[in-house]
Amino acid sequence: MRGKNRWVSLALIMILLFSISFNLVGCGAGGGESNSNNTSNVTLNSISVTPANPSIAKGTLQQFTATGTYSDNSTHDLTTFVNWTSSAPVVANFSDAGLATAVGAGATTIVANDPSTGLSGYTNLTVTPAQLISIEIHLLLKVQPSSSSLRGYSRIVQNRI
Repeated sequence: MRGKNRWVSLALIMILLFSISFNLVGCGAGGGESNSNNTSNVTLNSISVTPANPSIAKGTLQQFTATGTYSDNSTHDLTTFVNWTSSAPVVANFSDAGLATAVGAGATTIVANDPSTGLSGYTNLTVTPAQLISIEIHLLLKVQPSSSSLRGYSRIVQNRI
């Protein structure tokens, strides 16, 4: 029984040490310094949308990227976090990840809006009429047999019968 109690005690000590080390890591292992530049104080200042003012053909795709600039001058990709809209949905429409589909010729303003702050970034998109990418030509040759070729053909057929 005494050996079993020793293992239980050892297990409890290990759990206690693990718990203490986990708490120290979780709080940054202290050191007594306070950090006045806490990341919770960083705010989103602006959103930029790239590429700026692209022009694409109807029926093609354009990937847009939204980049947030924060109060600490850091930047972060917000492409999948913003809401993408087009001022003219008959010209372009969007997937959730900033991929625009050009559905009609014209111009539209692209908006990337951060729903948590209300900040938006903008660019313009011009959609041109569909472009001819390739063309295939299939020739159909129609041969008119001449009377001399028909006579030769009939001789061949007669010889084989």
